[in-house]
Amino acid sequence: MSFQETCRVCLRTDNLISIFTKDFNAAVSYYDLLKSYIYSEITLSNEYPTKICSECVGLLQKVYTFRTTLLRTEEKLQIASKNLVVIQAIDPEVRDDVSQEEADTLSKIENKDSSLQQSKITRRNIENENNLFECDVCSKKFKRSEHLKVHKRIHKGERPFSCNECSKSFIQRSTLEQHLRTHSGEKPFMCSICGKSFSQSTTLKNHIRIHTKETCFKCTLCTKEFIQKNNLDMHMRFHLDERPFECKMCERKFVTSSHLKVHVKQHLGQKDYVCSICNKKFLRGEHLKLHLIAHKGEKSHQCTLCLKAFTQKSHLNRHRKIHKKELS
Repeated sequence: MSFQETCRVCLRTDNLISIFTKDFNAAVSYYDLLKSYIYSEITLSNEYPTKICSECVGLLQKVYTFRTTLLRTEEKLQIASKNLVVIQAIDPEVRDDVSQEEADTLSKIENKDSSLQQSKITRRNIENENNLFECDVCSKKFKRSEHLKVHKRIHKGERPFSCNECSKSFIQRSTLEQHLRTHSGEKPFMCSICGKSFSQSTTLKNHIRIHTKETCFKCTLCTKEFIQKNNLDMHMRFHLDERPFECKMCERKFVTSSHLKVHVKQHLGQKDYVCSICNKKFLRGEHLKLHLIAHKGEKSHQCTLCLKAFTQKSHLNRHRKIHKKELS
């Protein structure tokens, strides 16, 4: 029995659309929504359906809306965690019904919070002005003593927080907590613009800059701009021809650690990226992505001269050479 013309979720045969259709609200495909929110182990296969019915689409959209609402509410609650915000949120007509005793209590809380906040600001200003906390090994300065304490673990080689799932250990507990999400698949930080989820808040912040086109870091040697500082740092190595990462097998040097890792895999014959449809293996993740596009039949790279379309940009570039020869 062929399942190709059935719903991937419920196996219905009516009102079907492609599972790779992008949802209008989430700006990602229904397949991505299923993988992110419902079942992360869902796979693509020639034998499995690539359709989804309108009823399941409706349920999936409700799940997406429900999760988005929850995340936005959580964000609002965190912002409104101070007691002062609670009384400000009361309707003006209802606020008159608050007793004088309750009003006095809220006023005391507000004054206490204000004094405490001012005390914290003053203490931090003193620390900033005097640069009180300096590392005795590398002379790096910190605003707070606890930050210096964590920093010193780098020099001592201390990694007190270990993962129970693998052999990795970390300098900070927060870094361990972030790492644990890679094992659980938890991605609590969702982009409100496109619905994509992330395991870390910093990754979400960097992702949002893609939507806003915000480039905070500019190269002083050329016109390129970058969303993240580490990308600028890596870019500068190309200008300066710095290659700090060396292969121990052949002594070849690389600009980035990721390039070195891929190179070492070539020595070992290791291909970690496997196509779930045909089991073909790849050295790089981007090569697998291009391969999956070929399975889907998507041809997003089109020649402007003859309108012929291709699945990969490299194929389009090779095709353009034919036109160049014809025009020369």
